[in-house]
Amino acid sequence: MELEQQVVSFKLACELKNLGFKQKSLFYWTCEDNGLSIVTYGHPDWESNPLSAFSVAELGEMLPKGFFTAKGNKFRGWFSDTENPFEWEGSDEFNPIDCTKEADLRARLLIWLVENNYIQL
Repeated sequence: MELEQQVVSFKLACELKNLGFKQKSLFYWTCEDNGLSIVTYGHPDWESNPLSAFSVAELGEMLPKGFFTAKGNKFRGWFSDTENPFEWEGSDEFNPIDCTKEADLRARLLIWLVENNYIQL
């Protein structure tokens, strides 16, 4: 599987950064002459202003306990914790059906949680 399929998309990486997520990850987005690419930690062009390309695993670590993702035709996510019952699959507020990769779904979950004040950064 290509690295780009295992990390959050550039667009969602920008949204995470704008919301205040710390920019410390194994991979970073960079803009080269031939377009966007992903580089590993310590790339000199990004030391001053990094844009994290969070991996599926890194995003999973950021999510609160009780979040799950599954793949059918598309990736879906939900929260099912008996102490904090909250499910949004099919909700008007959060629609994960259009996520084609798990990293993007996890990023969208985090963005939704922050924007709706379920978690603080």
